[in-house]
Amino acid sequence: MRIFNIVNNTLSYLLPRPMLQSRDPGEAFGQVKIFNWCDEGFYVWSVGCRPIHGYKPNNLTQGLETIEDTRPDYLPPMKYFIEPFRMTCPKQYPSHGYCEVEDKVAGEGVSFKITRNNAPPMGQNITQFKYTLAQHLGEQSITLRYEISMLDCPYGSNGIHDDTATLEQHEAKLNACPGYNHGVRLRVDPPTDNCPEILCHGIKGDKCDKKYKPASFTCDRPFNKSLIMDLCVDRLLQAQQLLQMPSPSPQLTPTPTPTPTPTPEKPKETPSSKETPLPQPSSAKEPEPPASSNPPPPPPPPCPPNG
Repeated sequence: MRIFNIVNNTLSYLLPRPMLQSRDPGEAFGQVKIFNWCDEGFYVWSVGCRPIHGYKPNNLTQGLETIEDTRPDYLPPMKYFIEPFRMTCPKQYPSHGYCEVEDKVAGEGVSFKITRNNAPPMGQNITQFKYTLAQHLGEQSITLRYEISMLDCPYGSNGIHDDTATLEQHEAKLNACPGYNHGVRLRVDPPTDNCPEILCHGIKGDKCDKKYKPASFTCDRPFNKSLIMDLCVDRLLQAQQLLQMPSPSPQLTPTPTPTPTPTPEKPKETPSSKETPLPQPSSAKEPEPPASSNPPPPPPPPCPPNG
């Protein structure tokens, strides 16, 4: 099973994941993940760059599908698809068609076709992205090349590009191409300056000029990362913005401070004749009592001596 939950998968990252039974050397370089942020499910077809079980001299361009190429995985909303990288066997000369050691078609990359039903992709609307992981002739290291393509969507549109489409044709692409209506993104994780991101917002009239250019997006140095395709990515970006924003506070209009109405001052009251004013503290000594107006009595006469 290659489908996992997007939300509440913290514990699953701590546990060992069973890998596919494959000996492809691409496994050592990372994984491909497709995140479905949409509210509808899709089918994921992983096609190409697999062993073809022997050289087919009469037909090197058709009929090379393997059983795995014809078995899509259903990708429900809010889940993601995962599989290891597959290594491309590069062409060594123009007529090189088959790599005997790898048992692969020479120069063939991997194509992911996103559809709304499990009928074969041919003949229906598809959102597609491709990659090649290889050490091409003349290169010093293994590089990753990737692109998004919606040339076959809507079906029968004869390869109309966003930059040449009318507004009506662009709107038809938004409605028909799975996952494009809310934006698509192709990125490398963890991000790095040598692996540019492809981001196309699913807005009418906002045409995306970063698609349909084979091999124009390249990781030009060795890496060990994940290549991630986000469907309906605008929903993810909006949620991330909300999580990063501080809690909104109400916009309060300052209320003017009311000017107090002056209270008329009461007239000072004068004590009436009937009111006894309160005694005031004083530091003076108490006055001595006044002298009497009557003279003091004379002293008694002395007693006569005894004879």
